[in-house]
Amino acid sequence: MKKTAIAILAVSLMAFGYQKSLTVSATENEWDYHFRNFNTIEKIVDESNLPHQQVKFIHNSLDSFRKLAFTQLFKQLSDTTKKK
Repeated sequence: MKKTAIAILAVSLMAFGYQKSLTVSATENEWDYHFRNFNTIEKIVDESNLPHQQVKFIHNSLDSFRKLAFTQLFKQLSDTTKKK
């Protein structure tokens, strides 16, 4: 029983430590198109009749995705410039 509990604990700790990263490749024009869409979505949300909490949630979601995308894009761009 004790060995089983230790094995389950070890497997669960390894599962939480594992992170899988995805690489998304797109052209600069495609990224620009999507970021312009984010700005358009924010303008539409600002002009809508949604409650303030929902507007804040949408803005925060878009901002967090932008921040994640910018860091990933910057990393990929800097990696490709180092290889050249």
